[in-house]
Amino acid sequence: MNIKKLTDYKWLNLFNATKILKDGSPLNWVFASRKKEQTLEEKEKPDAVVIIPIMKERTDTSLGYYDEYSLVIINEYRIPIMDYEIGFPAGLIDGEENPEEAAKRELKEETGLDLVKVIHVSPVVYSSAGMTDESVVYVFCEVEGTISTENNEKSEDITVIKLNKKALSKLGNLGKIGAKAYPIMLMAKIFGIQSLLSLK
Repeated sequence: MNIKKLTDYKWLNLFNATKILKDGSPLNWVFASRKKEQTLEEKEKPDAVVIIPIMKERTDTSLGYYDEYSLVIINEYRIPIMDYEIGFPAGLIDGEENPEEAAKRELKEETGLDLVKVIHVSPVVYSSAGMTDESVVYVFCEVEGTISTENNEKSEDITVIKLNKKALSKLGNLGKIGAKAYPIMLMAKIFGIQSLLSLK
């Protein structure tokens, strides 16, 4: 397959791939990529992490203590949709970082929270293979700390939200939900947030 770079930007570029079909005719396909090199080896490396932060907080009531679990999500303005999107903290993997290191850094930058335990790291998965070769790794983790957006980059317009069981019951009222987030949020709604802690 012949691949030609069409643009030259820092974070994302367009490429045209020409594939020869079974009948011998060419098929041209334009796609977006964050990768500098268009090789199978490079395409197996994840571009980014999606962080699934689970927070446990102990609540004192007249009947005693109980633990309440929350998913930490973000509501971030996304220019292509000209609106805010509900999703999980996420970010590009820098240099030689592994997914856990990238998750710890991005979580702190976007939410102010600290990653205290990694629960599960997914294999490399692909975002939308008809449009892009972008790949991500999901990092499920336990977190603690105080929510803050003071370390957000100037281009980031983020609100951090804690979703407990009651808030998840109204999942359809949250706004525009990203495709990477909805299945996990629905699973947490059906089986309980604490069920995510048992992932291996």
